[in-house]
Amino acid sequence: DNAAAPPLDNAAVPSSLAPLAGLACAFCQDPPNAICGRLVPMAPGGWVHVNCALWSHEAFEKELGVVHQLPAALRRAKKTKCTWCGMMGASVRCYSRTCKVDYHFACARQADCAFSCGSKRATWCKAHA
Repeated sequence: DNAAAPPLDNAAVPSSLAPLAGLACAFCQDPPNAICGRLVPMAPGGWVHVNCALWSHEAFEKELGVVHQLPAALRRAKKTKCTWCGMMGASVRCYSRTCKVDYHFACARQADCAFSCGSKRATWCKAHA
């Protein structure tokens, strides 16, 4: 007896996020949340958390609010395992040239990485912070 999966219960999702229920970030695969931020559209047809996009190693802003190189960041992330949780989709890399640790944005926060917002956004693992 194969019963169909129950429909999504939007009552369990905060009303402000209900329109996005069922969507997930192309990087970390999580729904909207307070750590990674809101989901924003990424062409073609994907969604990304604001912080997952902005802190991806390849990504940069030339003009405020326009993030460049997201497709390149996503291609690498799909093949990159997170040092913290072991899941694929890691796009945040330590800025030290000799370091090869990669994280999801939320995992980088849990791992006590340092984030700098100088002339270029950079993330530093705990060993290089």
